[in-house]
Amino acid sequence: MKRTRYLAALLASACVLAASLGAQMPLRGALFACGGGKLPDQVRDAFAARAGGANARVLIVPTASSEAEKPETHESFLEPWRRYGFASLEILHASSRDEANDERFLARFTGVTAIWLSGGVQSRLITTYGGTLVAQEFRLLLARGGVIGGTSAGCAAMTKPMIAGGKNEPEIEEGFGWLPGAIFDQHFVARGRDSRLARASSSIRGTSASASTKARRSGSKARAVACSAPPA
Repeated sequence: MKRTRYLAALLASACVLAASLGAQMPLRGALFACGGGKLPDQVRDAFAARAGGANARVLIVPTASSEAEKPETHESFLEPWRRYGFASLEILHASSRDEANDERFLARFTGVTAIWLSGGVQSRLITTYGGTLVAQEFRLLLARGGVIGGTSAGCAAMTKPMIAGGKNEPEIEEGFGWLPGAIFDQHFVARGRDSRLARASSSIRGTSASASTKARRSGSKARAVACSAPPA
């Protein structure tokens, strides 16, 4: 019974968020917002299918991670996705805002159908890409019907405002703003962030994202799936 109530609460929370966004988001694409932790196969499967399956051209963005500057670690970000046999699967990582504003760097977006934002520190994503040509390409991908997914930091960065840190009092920064009127807080259950989210969402809709919880928003229709393991 405890397990059922827990999953039902997660699902209801995600569905309320999804339902509230239909008239606010003028983008045709899909967003997969995942709370962090180990991603269930059903989440990866759904993302891969929405990206285009064998025809998908996918960019993995590890920039939020402290390992992103180490090329020898990049395969670890790609490996979980290789089994889907995408037409193209590559790393996208800019080391600076100058690189993120270099039109030559934007050639990597040619033909891309999906982007995945890995976990880490969400402020790294915004510091590197916020307001740059790369950020414009992210939004253009959604505008033409593409898909962007993110876990942990990649989830938090989707909203505007964005929770950047803080234990009980949230530190608020400006995120990418793909979900107007919403704010995500990841690792909600494991790290006891109910107080932080309550303060951050006092004037907007706030939604918790526990480890391995996914909320999906697609065009004018949306659905949400809660797949987090309940607490003991």
